[in-house]
Amino acid sequence: MSRDKQQTVSELLTSKSIDADKADFSDIVKALKMADSKKEYPQWVCSDCGNKHGNKKCVIATWHIGSCDVCGKEQVKVTEPRDFGHLKDGWE
Repeated sequence: MSRDKQQTVSELLTSKSIDADKADFSDIVKALKMADSKKEYPQWVCSDCGNKHGNKKCVIATWHIGSCDVCGKEQVKVTEPRDFGHLKDGWE
C-alpha cells in the first residue's frame, strides 16, 4: 500500500473516531474503498465548473456534448480543463 493511501486510510479512520490499531477488518476495507474513490483529474469539464474551478477565463475552445467529470452533469457542452488554464487545487 502506498504511503499516501496509508495516510488517507488513517485519516478516514480517525475522522470516524476509530483507532487505526484497533480497527476491525470491515472498517479498514471501507476506508480503503473510500481512499480508492478519490476523483481522478477530469478529462472533460462544463463551462460552469470551468469558470468555478479554472485558473483563467476560457477564451477559445472546442466543445462537444458529453458529461462533466467534475459535477457529473450529462448531455452538456464540455471541453478540456486546459481551456480554463487547468483546474485549481481543491476542485474535487
